[in-house]
Amino acid sequence: MLDCAWSAVGANTGGKAASTCPAARRKRPQPADYRGPWPRRTSTRYDQAVSAHRQFSEQEFEEMVREALDGLPIKVESALNNVAVVVSDRGAENHAYGLYTGYRMGGRSFFGGGGTPDEILIFRDTLVRDFGNDPERLRAHVIETVRHEVGHFLGFDEAGVRGLGL
Repeated sequence: MLDCAWSAVGANTGGKAASTCPAARRKRPQPADYRGPWPRRTSTRYDQAVSAHRQFSEQEFEEMVREALDGLPIKVESALNNVAVVVSDRGAENHAYGLYTGYRMGGRSFFGGGGTPDEILIFRDTLVRDFGNDPERLRAHVIETVRHEVGHFLGFDEAGVRGLGL
């Protein structure tokens, strides 16, 4: 049994409890890359892949999304008047390039219903991660993702959107 005593928390201990036990004061050996008690993610292939790609500014990426929206037929573009198109960096946690949330076109009740607003999310982080090494390829996938999510807004399910080649 160790003969240890703990002193009270006070000014002489810097506001912390202090031990007189030599074993309690001994520092545990830590790996050379130890950075604290919280979990840290070490470098992975994902980090290496992202760092190898050109970084696109928010403005550059938003311009690609704007161009994709401008390339839609006028009737579809006018149907999107009440749909928010948002660029987000939360694609990794959603495992997606884009996401549509809301009601399918024509799916609202006559009186509305006060549901969440329709929203198309375009995930910059996953698109840049997977296609950022080639700006033209990235642009093509941004266009495809925008069209895919607009397809969901128009009422197509996943099989229907894929059947359209999106």
